[in-house]
Amino acid sequence: MHHSGGLGTMGFAIPAAIGANNAGKKPTIVITGDGGAQLNIQELDIIARDKLPVLIIVLNNCSLGMVRGFQEMYFEGRNSSTYWNGYSSQFKAIGEAYGIESTVLSNHDDFATEIMNFLNFPYPKLVELMMPDARECRPRLEFGRSIDEQLPEIKRTSR
Repeated sequence: MHHSGGLGTMGFAIPAAIGANNAGKKPTIVITGDGGAQLNIQELDIIARDKLPVLIIVLNNCSLGMVRGFQEMYFEGRNSSTYWNGYSSQFKAIGEAYGIESTVLSNHDDFATEIMNFLNFPYPKLVELMMPDARECRPRLEFGRSIDEQLPEIKRTSR
């Protein structure tokens, strides 16, 4: 597993998946949000052109969910730049435009089937997982807290 540490590096996931795939020479699964995917969506071209066995999972909550959550906590819900009343890009269509087999899902059983299909026969694939209005991120680091004070708090034991 490779990640940016959860520190808000939007756009990191898809390029990192390409690097991990090239370095490890193994099928790679990448999970990204709809906002983060937009920042480096052109990297789908490399995945398609080189036929990399990468499964791109786009969690589509029709908003910049983490930012929207913070706006609701600290700015009385003023979120005109992070939520568009259900509008979102159509990632299935974008994936297909790059020549990547793509699908839209909204339930767990279909999602599990897609994962197993990819693991058994890895090839470039995009799955857009619809999660309307999902935006709570846990654990989360709130403003003014140190990195080891994420919420919800975990009861610590003394050493």
